[in-house]
Amino acid sequence: MNHGFLQDVLAGLRLPQKTLPPKYFYDAKGSGYFDQICQLDEYYPYRTELGMLPDVAGELKQYFSGKSLDNIQLVEFGAGSLHKVKPLLKKLPVITEFVAIDISGEHLKNASADLAESFPKLQIKVAQGDFTQPIELALSQATSMGFFPGSTIGNFEPEEACEFLRSARTTLGKESYMLMGVDTKKDEQMLERAYNDSKDITARFNKNILTRMNREL
Repeated sequence: MNHGFLQDVLAGLRLPQKTLPPKYFYDAKGSGYFDQICQLDEYYPYRTELGMLPDVAGELKQYFSGKSLDNIQLVEFGAGSLHKVKPLLKKLPVITEFVAIDISGEHLKNASADLAESFPKLQIKVAQGDFTQPIELALSQATSMGFFPGSTIGNFEPEEACEFLRSARTTLGKESYMLMGVDTKKDEQMLERAYNDSKDITARFNKNILTRMNREL
């Protein structure tokens, strides 16, 4: 039994306002549901950010060209299906190494194999683990840049967000960089559509954690 999972569930469900840590939603089945959510018309964050990333990569290319960096080691926290890293890899040849961290090991392994086919010269490492905690990685001497896309930072309470950033700094080391996605405030109806979709995929994603709790705990 995963005792950390058990303690987090007990602590969250004993509160007047029940909570469950988002990281536990992403077992293999939950990660699959989330991939389906990203394809929904209502789910604007994924589509919007994916459209922005090529421009962001272009800005980074110009920025790093003035830094005389030979290579960058990109570390993605909560890597998932590895779709969002592709615009960076296409426009930033200075990224020669990529480390993907995710709590769902099986899903990450499959996504990494697909990424390797698209970028055969890229050195790829995978690390299964909780990215909200410091993780010891066998990092090279290359300059590190953290990559935390999406609006996941919004799932954290302010102190939890600060703690994640502190642990990320520990993982990446000194003189590293961080590229992070943050959603802006949205109209209530837009949020309702995005997180309560007409096909009920988000509902199945949310309820899957209850199935996981019953199975594992």
